[in-house]
Amino acid sequence: MKTTMIEIFALPLALLFGCSSNNAAQQASADVVEDTVETYSLNNIDFSLANDLCQKQKETLALTKAERICADKVNDLAFSMLHQMAKELMDSSFVVSPMSLNCAIAMAGNGAAGRTLQEIERLVGPIAVANSFFKKYHAALPHNEYSNCGIFNYLAVNPKDPIKKDFTDKISTIYNACVKPIDFANPKSVKQINDWFCRQLQDESLNVVKEPDAETSLLLANVLDFRAFWSLPFNSQFTYDHDFTTDNGEILQIPMMYCQERTCLYTENASFKAVSLSYLGSCYRMLLVLPKTEKLSKLTSAMTSNTFSNILNSLKEKEVELSLPRFRCVGDMEVKEMLSKVIPSAFDVQKANFSAICELPTWINEISHKTSIEVTEQGTKARSITVESFLVKAETENPKFIANRPFMYIVYDDATHAIMLTGQFCGDGALLTEDNNSSKRH
Repeated sequence: MKTTMIEIFALPLALLFGCSSNNAAQQASADVVEDTVETYSLNNIDFSLANDLCQKQKETLALTKAERICADKVNDLAFSMLHQMAKELMDSSFVVSPMSLNCAIAMAGNGAAGRTLQEIERLVGPIAVANSFFKKYHAALPHNEYSNCGIFNYLAVNPKDPIKKDFTDKISTIYNACVKPIDFANPKSVKQINDWFCRQLQDESLNVVKEPDAETSLLLANVLDFRAFWSLPFNSQFTYDHDFTTDNGEILQIPMMYCQERTCLYTENASFKAVSLSYLGSCYRMLLVLPKTEKLSKLTSAMTSNTFSNILNSLKEKEVELSLPRFRCVGDMEVKEMLSKVIPSAFDVQKANFSAICELPTWINEISHKTSIEVTEQGTKARSITVESFLVKAETENPKFIANRPFMYIVYDDATHAIMLTGQFCGDGALLTEDNNSSKRH
C-alpha cells in the first residue's frame, strides 16, 4: 500500500492555533497547563464505546440553520484572531481559543441593547440564537475516560451596583454560570473566584483572575478546558530529535513524534499539505496545515472560514507516514485592541449600552484572553481563560447648594406662580447668635 509521507517541520495550523517558542512564554504556560497528558494503552481501549461516544456528540451537535450561522461566527473570529496574532508575533508561535472568547462576548451580549447589541450580534450572531448554540454546545461536551472537555463560567457581581437580576438569571440558566456577589475591594475576592475554578477543574494551581480594579462592578470569567487522547497514540520510543527549520532560516533541534503508517484524513494541493487527526471518545479532530514552499505567514494571512471549509471538504482517508513535533506553549492575546474595532461602543463609557445589565452607564473596562496547549504522544491538553470586567458609572452625587455669597430670592405660590416677595441677600442683615456682634465680610 502506498503511503504518503508528511513531516510537520513547520508550525501547525489547528483550531487552537500554534504555540510559543520563547522561554518566557514556556514558563508562562505553567499558569494554564501544569502537567503532561496522561498515558494510556491501546489494550485498555473499548473502541466500540469510543466510537459510540463520538457519534453521540455529533448527534447532540446537530445544529439548526440559525445555529450554524453562530458556529460560522466562531470560525470568523478564529481567523481574525489568527491574523492579528500572526501579524504581531511574526515568526513566533502562539495559541488562541475563539470558542472561549466568542462565548464570553455572547454572555456580555445578553446585557447589551441598541448600537452595542448590534455590534455584538455582528460578531457572534443573534443573541437568542447564540444562547441556543452555546447551550447545545455545552450539553454536547464529552466527559469520558478518553475525552474530557468543559466550559466553566463565573459571574461576579459587585453588590454595591444595581445589576439587574434578569441578566444574572439568564447567564446562570443559559451558560450554567456560577453567580456570586463579590466585593472587589476585598483582597480575598480574587481567591474566592479562583478557588471555585480550582474545585471545578480539580487543579489547585489554577489562577484565573488577577487583582481586579476595586471599582469593578461586574466580572465575567470563562474557562475552556480540553483534554483528549489521540485515537491512535504515537509510540514514545519512536520520538526522535530532528532539525526544524524556521521561516527565518534558523535550524532548531526539537523532539519529533513519529508514526510510520497511520490512517488519516489527508489532502494536498500546490501550496500545502494538510492532515486531520482524530481523538478518542469525541468528534474533535486536529487539522494541521503545512506550506510546501512558501512561508507560513503567507498561508495564515490567506486563511478564512471558507478556506478552512474547503480544506475539510477535500480531505480523504489515506495512509500517511507522519512526523509531528511534541510541543507545549502559550498565547496571551491583547483582544481589546481587536475587539474595539468590531464592537467599539462596548468599551466607550459615553456610547456603551448595557442597559439590560444596569440602568446606570456600564461598559467593558478590560478583557484578557490567555490560552495554553500541550501536544504529546498521548494526545492534546489545552486550556483557555477569558475574563471581562465591567465598570458602572456611579450615580451623580447630590447637588450642593451652599449660599455663601450674595443671592437672589423669590417667594411665589406653586399654583399660579404669582410672586409674593422678591429680593437679594448680600451679607448684611444676617441673624447672628448672641455670641456674635456683627457680620464678617470675607
